[in-house]
Amino acid sequence: MFDALVWLEPDLRDAGGHFLDLARAMRAAANELGLDAVVVGSREAHETIGDLTVVPALDRMSARHAPRWAGGYVIDPLLASRRIETQLRERVTPLCGPRTLVIASSVNHRHYRALGSWLDGFADTEAPALALMLRVSELDAACGRRRPTAVLTRRGLRGLGRTSARRSVRLLTDSEELAREYGELTPLPIAVVPTPYLVPAALEAPSPDPGRPLRLGFFGQARGEKGFPALVDAVDLLAASGRLDKLALTVQCYVRPGYEDQVALDSSSALAATARLLTEMLAPDQYVAELAACDAVLLPYSAERYRSRTSGVFVDALAAGRPVVTTKGSWMSRQLDRHGAGVTYDGGTGEALADAIEELRKRWPELRSAAAASAAAWRTGRHPRDMLAAVARLFA
Repeated sequence: MFDALVWLEPDLRDAGGHFLDLARAMRAAANELGLDAVVVGSREAHETIGDLTVVPALDRMSARHAPRWAGGYVIDPLLASRRIETQLRERVTPLCGPRTLVIASSVNHRHYRALGSWLDGFADTEAPALALMLRVSELDAACGRRRPTAVLTRRGLRGLGRTSARRSVRLLTDSEELAREYGELTPLPIAVVPTPYLVPAALEAPSPDPGRPLRLGFFGQARGEKGFPALVDAVDLLAASGRLDKLALTVQCYVRPGYEDQVALDSSSALAATARLLTEMLAPDQYVAELAACDAVLLPYSAERYRSRTSGVFVDALAAGRPVVTTKGSWMSRQLDRHGAGVTYDGGTGEALADAIEELRKRWPELRSAAAASAAAWRTGRHPRDMLAAVARLFA
């Protein structure tokens, strides 16, 4: 049905991180399935990132065009939609034909209407197929109501609905909870396609030597929604109570320009004094090596922000047979009811996280065995090739 893939990743601009890992994996999956593949990234990206060729084209999801004091919260999405439609027409249209599958991976309320209008601009016999990944929750769980951007999302999806009467358009997401949320914003069907794992299937576990400390890993930005402040507090509490001696920590804590809710690490904290700190984004091979060296993975994410959002690090940890520590009420905790192994905790505080880490240490032999035993089942259907094949079948 398709002979080419165009992978749209507006936030791909850096030589590291999840966007790069996923783009590389989907390019490889397309090639394995006999498709040519082109990756389209941020207009700020270099044309070559590592071994990946990128077409710089699109504004990032959080790009700002007007200051907040001048009404940017309202003006930005409207300006962004027009800009993105132009960028798609100029840079992406030449890459497409009637047997091209376009997957818009990381998009939000700024992109939906632009993508529909762009697709409408093709001749009937030349239009590609378009699949949109819905990854951003429009529900503010803390307040129990939708975010203001939900109005723009509903409007953009309504336009895509009109486009779908003439063009091949499919909506997909990677969690059942997000599918239900978006089902209240659009009558279009929404398919659930699991997030693929991005680590080798045969990722060896560290030595089971009971005499060495357990190495715990935290991967990603130093952001509040990722639970970074709670992690700092938890390590301080563990150190003060003498419980840090049997643990080793690898903590990625980079700060990325353009993102809110980021936390600077206080140099006086026990985390700064004892952990192996990774202050930069990790290239794909570096990420795999760091994860492989960890016994377990910490995901102290905000349960409110991750009630329906998924986590690539969580997916990789379970695929690698690593136990995890995460918050109750999050998407990750619900997956642990059926897959993998780990410890969940209430509250999201440093004290609760410290107690959860201590529970992990005490139950380590049991959790290690359970995580290793369930890894193969978790990987089933979650290879990048499985994801691409599943999306292609939606158009059959």
